[in-house]
Amino acid sequence: MLAKQHPVELSAEDHSAVERVARSYRRSTREWLHARVLLRSADGVADAAIAEQLRSCVATVRRVRRHCAEEGWQATVFRRPQTHRKARTLDGAGEAQLIALDCSEPP
Repeated sequence: MLAKQHPVELSAEDHSAVERVARSYRRSTREWLHARVLLRSADGVADAAIAEQLRSCVATVRRVRRHCAEEGWQATVFRRPQTHRKARTLDGAGEAQLIALDCSEPP
């Protein structure tokens, strides 16, 4: 059997933090899935078995393991803040004024 190209090794503290994310109901599906993949990979489960258990694909499991080896578990589980987002053109008051104008009678 071939050795895994990017093995996942979590310290006890990291393992408990990832497990907290995996057990939380207030996380996104992506965060939940990546945390579960990391936990199972750290336990030494094969990629195909992880993909079958989590109803994902093997490519996702391999990508998560590679990202964890390159960036760390936090970057793998949580999304990066989006830096190139466009600023909103209307604030709350401007949006309320636009809706009121749109819903009013025509002149």
